[in-house]
Amino acid sequence: MIYRTDEANSRQPDVRTVATRDGETVKRVYFNHSEREETDEAGEGEEPRQRIVHVANFIELPTAETEARAIARQYMQQAINDYDNSEAVNQFEFNVEASGITIPYWLPVAKRAQIRESVSAWKAARKGNYKLDVREYDMTLEIPCAELLAMLQELEVYAVKCYNQTSEHLKAIDDMEMTVEDILNYDFTTGYPEKLAFTI
Repeated sequence: MIYRTDEANSRQPDVRTVATRDGETVKRVYFNHSEREETDEAGEGEEPRQRIVHVANFIELPTAETEARAIARQYMQQAINDYDNSEAVNQFEFNVEASGITIPYWLPVAKRAQIRESVSAWKAARKGNYKLDVREYDMTLEIPCAELLAMLQELEVYAVKCYNQTSEHLKAIDDMEMTVEDILNYDFTTGYPEKLAFTI
């Protein structure tokens, strides 16, 4: 479900009823309220004037509460899953001491399993450090096998915690007592573990 954005000179109400072009009445629900400062262009001999622009997302819902809640939940479920799959959650850092750079990175579950198997085999064969290909940055990171396996284990625990938190958010918006406004203003960014950072 796609939401739209509204900008105004004053804060939008949380809910208001509006008429559509077809003459029907819908409930417009505003959420994600924010503000930004803008400077209006000044005429000759005038000083530039600053003003506050009020920004909010909104979706239009049927006025019937039950139907509106169902659509709001559908929207929020998608928003929660999108957040869960974003870099806000799916990211960790490699702090490379030798070069003094920090690399934001992520390994999906299948890739983690593949690397874990490869590293375990490499370690068993006593081949020395494992070379992790970070091709997005045109780099190869040489990491001791035991250290890399420990990193993968930490990353797996982090991923499980994130999955559980996402599940908690999805369950929370299923609360039948929540109003449409409660659902759309629900903060699904909370409760996630702190991102991991590995120094190598």
